[in-house]
Amino acid sequence: MARRTGRRSTPRQPSARRADDRLGAPGGKERGRRGGMATFVTPGAARVNLSREDILMNARGVSCLAVAAVLLIGAGASSARVSAQGVVHRLNAELANEAVGAAVASCAQQGYAETAVVVDMDGVTEALLRGDGAGIHTLDSAHDKAYTSVTFKSDTGALLDRAQAIGALVSRLPHLLLFQGGVVIKIGNEVIGAIGAAGAPGGNLDEACARAGLDKISDRLK
Repeated sequence: MARRTGRRSTPRQPSARRADDRLGAPGGKERGRRGGMATFVTPGAARVNLSREDILMNARGVSCLAVAAVLLIGAGASSARVSAQGVVHRLNAELANEAVGAAVASCAQQGYAETAVVVDMDGVTEALLRGDGAGIHTLDSAHDKAYTSVTFKSDTGALLDRAQAIGALVSRLPHLLLFQGGVVIKIGNEVIGAIGAAGAPGGNLDEACARAGLDKISDRLK
C-alpha cells in the first residue's frame, strides 16, 4: 500500500501590523526606519520614504518661512507707527557740530570766550563746543538755554515776556533758564532742536552768537 508523502502546510502567522497602521487605514503614520530612511503611510496614499536629510531640510524650510513671516509682520507694524505719527525730522551730528562751531567763532571774532550747545528735540545734547578761555559755568548755562528753548519751543529771549507765568515752573524744574541765548532750530514750523550760547557779557550778545550758528546751517535743514 503506497504511502502518501508531501509537506505539511505551515499555518500563516497573523500580521504584526496593527489595523490602524495599514496602508490606507485612517490615522496612518510612520511605519519604521531602514538604513536612515523613514517610511510614512498616509490615509488613501502610497507609502513615502524620506531620508533623515530630507526631513531636516523640510524642517529648516518651515523654520525659515516662520522667521520671514515674523520679520514682515514687525516691518509692517513699524511702518504703521511711522504713518500714524507722520515724518519726524532729526538734526544730524554734522550740522549740529557746524552750528556750535560757527556760534563760538562768531563770538571769538568779537573778543568773547563762548560756549555753544545744540540739543535735539528731546533735549539731549547733540553737540558742544567750549571756546578758548570760556568759563566752566558756561557749559551749564549754554546747555540750559538750549534745553529751555526746545522745551517751550521758543527762543529764551521771547520767554522773558512770560516770566511771570512760567516763573514758578522754572524755579522748580532743573535745567530751565530764563535768559537770552537760547534759539530754537526749526524745519518749517516743526521744532527739531535748539542751540544755546553763553559766555559773552550780555544775553543779547549770546543770542546773536547762537543765531550765527543757526544761520550757518539753516539752508541745509530739511
